[in-house]
Amino acid sequence: MYEHVDISEGARIVAVDAAGRVPLVEDDSYLQGRRQLSLPGGGLRQGEDPEAGARREFEEETGKRPGELRLLTRFHPLPATTSASTYLFLSNALEDGVMRRDSTEARMTVKWMSLEAAVQAVQDGTITEAGTVIGLLLAARALAICLGPRPGRSTAGRSGQISRFAYLWSGP
Repeated sequence: MYEHVDISEGARIVAVDAAGRVPLVEDDSYLQGRRQLSLPGGGLRQGEDPEAGARREFEEETGKRPGELRLLTRFHPLPATTSASTYLFLSNALEDGVMRRDSTEARMTVKWMSLEAAVQAVQDGTITEAGTVIGLLLAARALAICLGPRPGRSTAGRSGQISRFAYLWSGP
């Protein structure tokens, strides 16, 4: 017999707007003793569809509604502690919605950054929350955003990111 924790499944969204930016929520993390950036999302209600729950949580925390969702992955954040998994989705469109944070999210704020800057924040240890790290890295890979200079590649301007995003989004 092993001890375990019974928690609900979770869902989060990496949403990339037309300018290539992603919204992250910043909130107090009392166990780490600091404010922490993470992808918008949270726990699923009993029997709730993961996509529906991800949409609900995203809108509650950011005040935005995501467009079409694509599943990036499903992972087990604490496999030795719980059987619960987390679903990570990617969205390429946002529209205005209604923010409805609960009392535990009173100090939460939304921070916008380019996907490239968010991935850099993962690399430099600024963003450390596991689901956010996984989601941002998989989104960057899915969108084929290359970080850093490469031989023969200009680093001036990033206007090709969105068209590349649209091209990959329409793929199989």
